[in-house]
Amino acid sequence: MASAWLARPRALWLQLRNVPILRMLQLEEALFRTDRRSWFITNEWDSAQPAAEAVVLGISGRPEQMLHVEAAQRSGIPVIKRFTGGGTVVVDSDTLFASFIVAEGALPHVKPYPEPMLAWTGAQRVARTAPGPHAHRRRTAVAPFSPPRAMCTSPCTVLALSGELYADALQRCGVSNFAVRANDYCLHTDGVDLKFGGNAQSISGKRWLHAPHCQRPLPR
Repeated sequence: MASAWLARPRALWLQLRNVPILRMLQLEEALFRTDRRSWFITNEWDSAQPAAEAVVLGISGRPEQMLHVEAAQRSGIPVIKRFTGGGTVVVDSDTLFASFIVAEGALPHVKPYPEPMLAWTGAQRVARTAPGPHAHRRRTAVAPFSPPRAMCTSPCTVLALSGELYADALQRCGVSNFAVRANDYCLHTDGVDLKFGGNAQSISGKRWLHAPHCQRPLPR
């Protein structure tokens, strides 16, 4: 058991708290572009705060297509375009973030392409079917090695636990109905896939970034 633990690829863990998403994205991009090591970046909020609220577009997202622009302007909530791909999400203090920056050669069995990266986090074959019509699409935004072993009481454990990703981490916390559907993380309940998280990705040569996000509390 000890040898298996030591054999796992290692990453530096940057544990953020109460950091606005714009600042987190700036740190994430700086590390991805200038540092060659593997990183695990987490961020969560201690309480509800307006500073946690934002609308985040993927790098190719166009505000006029993805947003009700006038309503967004009236709300006063910041609209941010991140450097990674993916869809548009609304984030707040209930959003958990867990981003993985994977160094070249750290995970040689995971090819730097979107589907293998997603399959790795889900530890299962990715289903190509779209989510059901009642999929949970409330505010979602999180993004994976071996940070110190944590207790299941930690919110970040829902995202990654001792290098074992979603399927295993959630099972250890008593959740057995986890599923990957298209680009979404879901809980399959009563024949319906309830979305609780999504992800953003960026690939640079043989290095890649996978940035999942999760909404708490999880749908029941």
